[in-house]
Amino acid sequence: NCMVAVGHGSDLRKVEGTHHVNVNPNFSIYYNVSRDPVVINKVFKDWKPGGVISCRNCGEIWGLQMIYKSVKLPALKVRSMLLETPQGRIQAKKWSRVPFSVPDFDFLQHCAQNLSDLSLD
Repeated sequence: NCMVAVGHGSDLRKVEGTHHVNVNPNFSIYYNVSRDPVVINKVFKDWKPGGVISCRNCGEIWGLQMIYKSVKLPALKVRSMLLETPQGRIQAKKWSRVPFSVPDFDFLQHCAQNLSDLSLD
């Protein structure tokens, strides 16, 4: 709705081959997370739903917080995002139809990078 640039394609990763998340820790300044978790009547092996994530500026719902092996990640619905590409702006209905590839999420690499940001002072 508000058309504010909030991320880069290079920050996107796929969890379990299907859930598209933004792994940039600075991305969190652009959204709010609801207190109550999303109710999904199914139990997943490695993740559980957190709250709804929505644009901090306009309130548009972007997806949900995914708690994957205890790591909180924003899982995004592509139809809630306007994508800027070299060919112009597009609004995709499915992640499988975006004109770029999204690498798989590497849990160990993500944890190592985030731990290296911690200070022990």
